[in-house]
Amino acid sequence: MKTRSMAFTLTLLAALAATSALASGGGYTLDWFTVDGGGGTSSGGGIVVEGAIGQPEAGEMSGGGITVVGGFYSEDDSAPAGTGILFLPLVLKNYPPCFAGPNEVEPNDDFPQANGPLCVGVTDFTGYHNGATEDKDYFQFTLATAGTITVQLVTYANTDPQIALYNQSQVSVGFSGGPPYSIVYNGAAGTYYARVYTTANYGANAYTLRVTYP
Repeated sequence: MKTRSMAFTLTLLAALAATSALASGGGYTLDWFTVDGGGGTSSGGGIVVEGAIGQPEAGEMSGGGITVVGGFYSEDDSAPAGTGILFLPLVLKNYPPCFAGPNEVEPNDDFPQANGPLCVGVTDFTGYHNGATEDKDYFQFTLATAGTITVQLVTYANTDPQIALYNQSQVSVGFSGGPPYSIVYNGAAGTYYARVYTTANYGANAYTLRVTYP
């Protein structure tokens, strides 16, 4: 194991030495290089070197009047010679997945089991209540900023449905027990829950719940 580690270290040092030789030749030209490791900025004697931690698929591809420049660092032909443009990718760590539906997923019969958070821009969700094992569904969504929440039953097969809206404390802030089955609520930023409940006259046909918010 020590022999392999030493061989790898010597190979890496040789590669770095070759890179340094290429970067500091004759007319003192420092070309673009990326190494899959390390990163940050180093400076000294009026020289600044910026490194990237990996740069997969770096380079330029063009065709049909469209040009795509890959990698974190790239050279802009319209910029002064030697000027680099830094592209910062959006990195989201442990970003929670959202619920896109369109069909509700069981079990979602109470607040902890609510389907969600709903994906922003996805508004319509379907489900059904058979009365034997199914009579209510919960959906959870989040307002990033204060605004108007609208909860509606667009279609409903059963004759006695209800819809309700709850805040993040699971306190009811809106209710509709009859046509047109619509709730409009001006809410603060935070988490909310929409509930569809059928009290009687169950059926196998689906309902459509529509939830819109900022």
